[in-house]
Amino acid sequence: TLAGMTRTDAAAAAEEALRRTGLWERFVQRFDDDPRGLGRGDQQLLCLVRALATKPEVLLFDTPTRALD
Repeated sequence: TLAGMTRTDAAAAAEEALRRTGLWERFVQRFDDDPRGLGRGDQQLLCLVRALATKPEVLLFDTPTRALD
């Protein structure tokens, strides 16, 4: 789960982060799917959304974000 959250709280935080980033419509049909079945770019987007769902004060980026659209 995200940062020690319950499964329900993690799902709610993930949905909120997807909606805030404008990606909810893109992933809503695949919300419960295994992300390893997604393309590499979509996996990277979801990693970023997962990080945002924990509401960090700071995010540090490196080359793994270079392939994002």
